[in-house]
Amino acid sequence: MTVQPDSGIPKLFVSYSWTTPEHEAWVLKLAEELVASGVHVILDKWDLREGNDSHPFMEQMVSDPTITKVAMICDRAYVAKADGRKGGVGTETQIITPQIFNNNQQQQDKYVAVVREHDEQGNPCRPVYFGARIFIDFTDDSDYAKSFEQLVRWIYGKPVYTRPPLGKRPAFLEEGEAAVKLSIAPTQMRAVEALRNGKTHAVPALREFLENVVQELERIKVDLEANPFDEAVVAVAREFQPYRNTIVDVFIAVAAYRNDHECWEVIHRFFERLIPLLNFRGSSGSYKEWDFDHFRIIVQELFLYLVAANIKYERFDAVRYHTRTPYYAGKASLGSAEPMQMFTVFQEAIRSLEARNTRINSGQRVSPLGDILHDQAVGSAVSFDDVMAADFILYFLSRTIDMNTLWNYWAPHSLVYLGRHDHRLEIFVRCRSTAYFDRLKGMLGVADKGALKETIAVMEADPQMLPRWSFTCVRAGSVMNLEAIGTMP
Repeated sequence: MTVQPDSGIPKLFVSYSWTTPEHEAWVLKLAEELVASGVHVILDKWDLREGNDSHPFMEQMVSDPTITKVAMICDRAYVAKADGRKGGVGTETQIITPQIFNNNQQQQDKYVAVVREHDEQGNPCRPVYFGARIFIDFTDDSDYAKSFEQLVRWIYGKPVYTRPPLGKRPAFLEEGEAAVKLSIAPTQMRAVEALRNGKTHAVPALREFLENVVQELERIKVDLEANPFDEAVVAVAREFQPYRNTIVDVFIAVAAYRNDHECWEVIHRFFERLIPLLNFRGSSGSYKEWDFDHFRIIVQELFLYLVAANIKYERFDAVRYHTRTPYYAGKASLGSAEPMQMFTVFQEAIRSLEARNTRINSGQRVSPLGDILHDQAVGSAVSFDDVMAADFILYFLSRTIDMNTLWNYWAPHSLVYLGRHDHRLEIFVRCRSTAYFDRLKGMLGVADKGALKETIAVMEADPQMLPRWSFTCVRAGSVMNLEAIGTMP
């Protein structure tokens, strides 16, 4: 097939050394897979015939302006020939070298070293002229798929990471110093890397990160003199959003790679450390309840996203642990001498949002916190649908787990966005499958569908306890798609 320069089909010349039959077979396999990926590959085994002179052929391929890319398959033999200017590889080197070192970016981007071996010192085999330029590492066959994708992206000029479009100048630059500046990225990266790769230090890294988060959160200050004060509260919650996403990435890494009791316990202790941020500091000082409203938004969001991340990855056992294991609140617990509290301790009233609703909307917004949860559900791998599912499950459990006087009602504020007509959530639609419901029922604390029906009947017997906004009333039976549960294998 003749490839026209403007056809959009990339044309690649593969330069390599006939080192061993095994190496030649590997190069041939790579070339075949590139062809299968839409690349027009020039390879001596396909494009040279008996009686042809290989040296002029190689020289022509490197110089041909229609060839957009050249991949140099670098093993020890190839590097020795390139550095010694021997054979066809040496001829190619004499042509490539000045193009590598000139200031023409297009010519420089034409060549890549595909490294197949390391030298005696453990360094990747590359010709001297290639220097410290970025190469594609094919030395580990277990990472072949990842390296192959990198090579194909280079050929097509479609890198994984591209520069995002330039945004607007942040408003907080005009409003003064941002209230939220947390230094948590380094410990977060260590924790995620350890969790993803199954490192032995994964749990200590997780603990280190969450301890770092607690220390940084304690430094967040809201302007107590701000007028109106609710603006300062909402501004802090908004500025915290990217840090929330950073923390949620760790919750996701735990759910995806290390779903075990040891990690659950570390996260559980982390949330215990957040409880003192929600309430009065005690008898000393002149604190008012509103002074902690920014923390009440932040901590409630974090707990919601913890549950949502585990729901997303179907870690129902983790949700059961975090919702049924009491949290040590100590003296921080408001209105109760009981030091052990259930998860509803993370949902304190936020009076400043009520005042804000009256001030801005004349009280017309049915759920100011629901609006915040909805508007800030961006930039995270956890979707707003996952958040709504978590919010509903926390509401359901707060109504159904018998914890006597230790228990409070979790108000599912995000469900104001559930929809006026179809209230079903995906997690419960999937419970049409009996097998899926059997996985879920332990988290819900029911033995079977019959027990769930009885539980919902008790919940809905008191209309005053049903979440209600304007003309919308959220009924558990509707949200959970009750009648369809278990109707399929």
